Amino acid sequence: AAAWQCPDGTPPPCAATRRPAAPRRAPPSPTQRGRQYMLLPFRNVTRADAQEWLVTGAPLMLADALGQLRELNVVRDEQLLAARRRLGIAPDAVLEPDQLRRVAEETGGWTAVSGNIVATGGRLRISAQAVDAVSARVVARGEVDVAADADVRPAFDRLSAQLLQAGGLPPATAGLASMTTRSLDAYQAYVRGMALLQQSAYMRARDSFQRAVQLDSTFALAWMRLALTRFWNIQAMMDPRSGAYTAAERAAALSSQLPLRQARLIRALASFFRGQAVSARAIVDTLLATDPEDLDARELGALFELGDFVIDTTRGPPTLRGNLNRAIRMARGVLERDPGRRSNYATLTWVYAMGGGLWFGGFPGTRREGISFAAMMSGATETFVPVVRDSIELMSERNFTALPAAEQRRLRRLAADAGAAWMQHWLAAGPADADAHLWASRFLEIQDSFPQASREAAVAESLGVEDGFERIRGRRVMLLMRAGRFAEAGVLADSLAGIGALDRRDFATVVDNSRSFGLAALLISGRLSRAGVVARSAARIHNVRPACRTLTELPVYGFRGSLPDSVAAAIADTLAAHASDIAADSVLTLCLSSYQGFVGNRGRTRAAERMAALAESLVAAGRTDAAVLAARGAWLADSAISPRLARLEPVVTRQRQVEWTQRLRPLPLVVTGDSVVASWELLGAEPLVWHAPGLPLNLSADISIGNDTVEPREETFYIDFWITWRERPAALQGTISALMPDLEAQLYSSRRTPPVLGTRVTRAEAGGRLVVTVHGGLADELRRRRPAAAKARGSCSPWSAEPGRCSPVTVPIEYRAAGAAVSP
Repeated sequence: AAAWQCPDGTPPPCAATRRPAAPRRAPPSPTQRGRQYMLLPFRNVTRADAQEWLVTGAPLMLADALGQLRELNVVRDEQLLAARRRLGIAPDAVLEPDQLRRVAEETGGWTAVSGNIVATGGRLRISAQAVDAVSARVVARGEVDVAADADVRPAFDRLSAQLLQAGGLPPATAGLASMTTRSLDAYQAYVRGMALLQQSAYMRARDSFQRAVQLDSTFALAWMRLALTRFWNIQAMMDPRSGAYTAAERAAALSSQLPLRQARLIRALASFFRGQAVSARAIVDTLLATDPEDLDARELGALFELGDFVIDTTRGPPTLRGNLNRAIRMARGVLERDPGRRSNYATLTWVYAMGGGLWFGGFPGTRREGISFAAMMSGATETFVPVVRDSIELMSERNFTALPAAEQRRLRRLAADAGAAWMQHWLAAGPADADAHLWASRFLEIQDSFPQASREAAVAESLGVEDGFERIRGRRVMLLMRAGRFAEAGVLADSLAGIGALDRRDFATVVDNSRSFGLAALLISGRLSRAGVVARSAARIHNVRPACRTLTELPVYGFRGSLPDSVAAAIADTLAAHASDIAADSVLTLCLSSYQGFVGNRGRTRAAERMAALAESLVAAGRTDAAVLAARGAWLADSAISPRLARLEPVVTRQRQVEWTQRLRPLPLVVTGDSVVASWELLGAEPLVWHAPGLPLNLSADISIGNDTVEPREETFYIDFWITWRERPAALQGTISALMPDLEAQLYSSRRTPPVLGTRVTRAEAGGRLVVTVHGGLADELRRRRPAAAKARGSCSPWSAEPGRCSPVTVPIEYRAAGAAVSP
């Protein structure tokens, strides 16, 4: 017996040979502890022999699953057994809290996972819990249920994903195999981005997905979601160089590494970005045929139906290929199955908002798919208006505008009211979603409820708008103006101008009219010096658009009407009261001719009279140049005012002095090879004078080929040139060659067509003549149609007393063999 005790009476090993106790290790932070797992044996509760292997097999399968994530540390089984031996703890003993802490210090496994296996009724219920070794607190739980005779490995894969709660992730229902990343940090960023995306917090979601792909550049699902964060940003979708397209292509390139369903879903999205909407929709249909509950497929399918703008000419009348009714059904189906996916409300709002007349008032239609979604959109030639009847019907804009005005208003209001009803569901489901309040503001706008729309816009701004489509404070200025709250609008516009927020280029003024209404608010509140700064900024940004031209680009037409007469009258009063100050500013003076942009049909006569009176007072004060612009604004408001304007001799004379395009005689149009050549020769020996310092006009001339004089218009092509506007200290004069540095030219059409898309336009001076050449498909198009003549016109004072002075000139079209010289 003495051999079994040490000289001091203690059991062996004796003091001379006993291993000293390891010093207690300070625990790491809770976050770090949640990533260091120690997997303990499971308990076979029902003691069935068939499941006994899972007592030790369960920890091994969990170790294989969790070990795929590189930021996690899983204690090896042999390391755990060695620590137990050192601490004198039996391998199958249940660890007491103090023992758990000691084992954690020995191994570094600060999160202990144990579990139970229950076999009953032909099923296995496997549960697990993760315990923090420091606090003895349960930090994660998970449970899976499978058939007793099934392969249990996928079940443990799902169980391991649920245990990631210990590492700071929300509970997961899918397995680790579906993550498609081996980086826990990347997956955390992805999960955070998914939650934000469903709340329409697009910018923060984009940042999270961007973080995920920075941590794991092969994370295909994160690349896919990164592309989707820009789907509702038309600016990004219209630019094939944007990050949205790059992300979609990167996801597609990595998709071969994924399970088949996920790979197909990503390829569907990539096809859509490539302009192949039919292919994208077909992939989604295949996925839904095998699994109707696939919510990701339903979600993308709704977007693809909404965004397929190719015209189906096989049906009569022609309509869009995308099915808006199916888009609505699919989005509703997602929301019914998972109300948390609130971003699907955006699909519904787009359909009804376009039907209600917001922005474009309809969906674009194009004749063919392009090489990208952006190319398909840029080739749009028609617009289709969603009309709410028993279901959504698409009506061509031409047919819609042919309806009586009262019927148009009724149909628009039906769509607006239907969309507003959906908005109430969205607001109830996500009261803190900024996008919900923003869309509520938009629907209230098209319902003509401007004060309420303004309040919802303010709420959206306070929550943080992230759609990047329009500037929220600019929207608030617009709504305040339309509600007649001019003083508040002026204060807000002044603050925006002060921080340079009105100096940025607009994507499309029909969508984001911050500068238009901002400038109007500055004018109407008498902030003329600030208005002058904004006007100059607009002139620099829109190189060929004189400063206050943007005032005429207000999206207040159609069934919504224009600004109230009170707004138009208030602006006119401001212009009249400050006419001298405005006339002294060569840039701000342009606002005098832009006044008609604020005038509705009912107020045009009164507006014209106000502006004509202003022109008369300016003539009396010797401000002839300013009077010219006031007279132009009067005529644009109501052309019936022409006889009164024609009596202002100084105005008529001054206008003719700068209308030098009337001295350019158009020569025959020549079609040769792939070019269409338009030429003008100068009449008279006097030099050209343009851009007088007090009257910075934007002079232009064009040749139109087609029918642009009757409605409905047939397709018309315009070969156009204009003088780029610049503020100058003095008038310039010279020949056509001196004009070249300031001349711009282009080809455009009444409908976007292939002969217009992809063309190149050049301008030159040859033999004293101005030559504008269009290179591209227009030549072939003209040969096909063989028009004999075109019409040419130049800028002209419309109130001129000379009969026919402003009438268009007929220009013959000559067709020559390819390579034939065009003499100057």
